[in-house]
Amino acid sequence: MSGKWIILIGITREGEWLRYAGSPDRIEDGSWFGDKNCVLATVFPSPKEHGALALHNHGLELIRIDVAFPILHGRLGEDSTVQGLLELSDIPYVGCGTESSALCMDKDISHVVARAAGIQTPLMS
Repeated sequence: MSGKWIILIGITREGEWLRYAGSPDRIEDGSWFGDKNCVLATVFPSPKEHGALALHNHGLELIRIDVAFPILHGRLGEDSTVQGLLELSDIPYVGCGTESSALCMDKDISHVVARAAGIQTPLMS
């Protein structure tokens, strides 16, 4: 499959959502943020559209998304907020759903649930 079919949307540490249309080689070192190939973007919360909006100088672009791969880490990434937005938008995604993501992000609660199921966990102080 050609890379033109992959839509890259990144979220900066400050929470800014950007669509990146440059070389994927610049993602690993983080140099793609702020690149001339970045435009503001977000998931469009409409179950009828299944897509994202990108803000260009010439206006808005609606980009259809067939499936999302939320490759995120940390707060506002692994805590189910992105999965919830994708579900509101009726965009299929891979990985954990909203409930399991939220549960696993809160380590104290996940330990309580695991212990209630008879699974040993480290004791929390």
